[in-house]
Amino acid sequence: MAVAADKNLSRQRVKSHGVQIAGGGLTSEIDVHSLQLPIIIKPNTEDNSVGLSMITKASDIDNAIKHAKAFGGAVLAEQYISGREIRIAVIETSTGYFVPPMIEYLVSAQNPIRRTSDKLKMNRSGQPENQVQSTPIEMVCPAHLDSFLQERLSDQAIRAHKALGARDYSLFDFRVHDGTDMPYFLEAGLFWSFSEAGMITKMLRASDLPIEDLIGEIWDRRLLKKALNEKTYE
Repeated sequence: MAVAADKNLSRQRVKSHGVQIAGGGLTSEIDVHSLQLPIIIKPNTEDNSVGLSMITKASDIDNAIKHAKAFGGAVLAEQYISGREIRIAVIETSTGYFVPPMIEYLVSAQNPIRRTSDKLKMNRSGQPENQVQSTPIEMVCPAHLDSFLQERLSDQAIRAHKALGARDYSLFDFRVHDGTDMPYFLEAGLFWSFSEAGMITKMLRASDLPIEDLIGEIWDRRLLKKALNEKTYE
């Protein structure tokens, strides 16, 4: 979880396992002005697009970095990947890695990125209350992908799962470059609430798998591993 929460560390880990990432890095370590515009600037350890800016003019870079720093910690700058945004889950089963139907967020020229308001409903104090029910960027599940792109995305997600040392399940956001169909890793979220609101649950609902049985298998396998580990240390 700690690795996934560090966006730049995640980028470096998955890159070492053959996953494509956009150019960029921590603003304290690179010359941000040398990156080709547009670029994304965001806090390195925040979620849900908090403090994120999409920059199309070099004159806006310094203010965007200052804005991101207001949320604490390091700031990440990376080149914007124009194309489709796909969310992918990886689940470990008794027969190997399973990638359920993927989610696509229908970004557009008018709404090229998902912002906090596209993800969370905030209260008057600025704290998140719930997932938003309506947003200009619609969600489609399953994503409409040809077999080649689906296989390529699955391969990249499984590589990322292994690279980050994820256990049992994982969740990733990728961009598919509109000129090359190359997937680019955005970030990881190694969590699943197992509720109806959970993204992985929604993916599984789009399949014909018995969700309760699959969840039961995940928990049983984890409890068995825990019991074996405890016995080893006795």
